[in-house]
Amino acid sequence: MEVRWMMDKNNNQQQNQNNREEFAEDLNFNRERIQNDNNREEFAEDLNFNRERIQNDNNREEFAEDLNFNRNRNQNNNNRENC
Repeated sequence: MEVRWMMDKNNNQQQNQNNREEFAEDLNFNRERIQNDNNREEFAEDLNFNRERIQNDNNREEFAEDLNFNRNRNQNNNNRENC
């Protein structure tokens, strides 16, 4: 009976150790998955930020071009009127 109890105790200890290792692996897997999800979200946010910044830069350039075009047209109209 004593031997069987010792064997059961050893088996339980081994099973507990295996459970702890599996739990640690699952925990690390979940941490990595969450970190990957966070990285994807941050990448998407950065991508959107960069797209918006580029769009804003393009809008400013187009505005400047339109402004220069209008100034030139107004100057040409003024020059025609003065001739």
